[in-house]
Amino acid sequence: MDFDFDIVLEINEIKEKEIDELAIFDGSTGMKRTFTDHYNSTRGIAGSLKYDMGVDENSCVCLFAPNHVDYMPVTLAVGLCGAKITPVNPLYKANELLNVLDGSRSTTSDCFQCQTNTHHIVHFPSGTTGKPKGVAISHANLTWVSRMDYFLRCPFFHIYGMVVSAMYSSWIGNPIYTMSGRFDFELMLEMITKYQPKNAHLVPPIILGLAKSPLVDKYDMSSLELIISAAAPLGAETEIAVRDRLQCTVKQAWGMSELSPIGTITPSEKIKPGSVGLVVSNTYGKILDKDGNSLGPNQQGELAIKGPQVMMGYQDEPQQTKDCLSSSGWLLTGDMFYYDEDGYFFMTDRIKELIKTRGFQVAPAELEELILGHDDVNDVAVIQIPDEASGELPRAYIVLKAEEKEEGSTDHDDDKEQEEKLKKCIYEWVKERVAPYKRLDGGIVFVDSIPKSASGKILRRILRDELAEQMKVAK
Repeated sequence: MDFDFDIVLEINEIKEKEIDELAIFDGSTGMKRTFTDHYNSTRGIAGSLKYDMGVDENSCVCLFAPNHVDYMPVTLAVGLCGAKITPVNPLYKANELLNVLDGSRSTTSDCFQCQTNTHHIVHFPSGTTGKPKGVAISHANLTWVSRMDYFLRCPFFHIYGMVVSAMYSSWIGNPIYTMSGRFDFELMLEMITKYQPKNAHLVPPIILGLAKSPLVDKYDMSSLELIISAAAPLGAETEIAVRDRLQCTVKQAWGMSELSPIGTITPSEKIKPGSVGLVVSNTYGKILDKDGNSLGPNQQGELAIKGPQVMMGYQDEPQQTKDCLSSSGWLLTGDMFYYDEDGYFFMTDRIKELIKTRGFQVAPAELEELILGHDDVNDVAVIQIPDEASGELPRAYIVLKAEEKEEGSTDHDDDKEQEEKLKKCIYEWVKERVAPYKRLDGGIVFVDSIPKSASGKILRRILRDELAEQMKVAK
């Protein structure tokens, strides 16, 4: 099989450098692979995909799997066939999976012509106004991005876990310690104690556990020299608490699928708690006001990014691509930032209405569309509520159908009991149809109406403002 030079072949060059050294270890199963295993498996899987399943440059392969020791060989094998790959959350329900299969035009499921300007990954983060959009990421987007071992808990289907953790570690020859089963905080502590990794790629809910859990004191965490937090904002207080408790460097990075996925990262030699750092190399960043004018230090506005990692566009969505990506290559991120006199960026809010739950993105519109399918629901709006452990949780404001309202009794206690039963019924109905992080764990609130603009657009900002006022009063 003859293939063009690309990111896949670059990664596989490590075979010549690190032949029998550990590539990945799965603490959930005890399975492990060396870099030679990766190299050989990639070729074998590629041959099977190409000759047994007919995968070629016109194909898109959906990888529907948890973290696994063979996740990266499958990913690279798809690339060797010249095809695209779409990683998918293995917790997705059938309807969620179908949305991704339809959007990615996947022709093959598994439990890249490979040139720099062709697709390698079609990633589906949650959309802000509807179903998820496929972010087309090329080989060139990926190749722009010291040998040390890593503990990686980030799921490989997530852009952070797949590119920054698994793919980058394979590229530079770093061994990975991960787990394929349900996340177990104590197992993570046991693995760090036993295998002594120097670095960890984590998300804020896990870092919060490192700051507060008494279990941490039972284990030897002294090997850790660096923890990188990404996928969601990390509070300065938590960052400092973990730094002081574990006596290691804790720093943040920021990005999005549209940036393949890195936009900023904090340099280890100068860390500012709460900041996501400086724009990465070969990259420009600027803060814009609502009229598109550039702002100076300490002025809040939307962050725009230009660099080699900016996506090719949204697959089959030319208008949505045009809305956020200029002809000169500037990407409007939809996130509110400011930068200080040293060029360090601080995230303050999101223009986009995505809900960030444990590092995963939840689109309010996607949940709203689903909930409207419930027999008792007439209208609905979904917003985020703050949560210390998860960052944010989805909350649904629901207008019931008239017949449900009319069935209420004259007894207030009975009404309350009936209302709680109905909330539980709707919660369970949604739970059966979505991944765990999309569940309505922020609660359900019955309301008489949903605030909307004259054109019918849901004004979630009003609900968020009302919630913020209620929380302020509660304090």
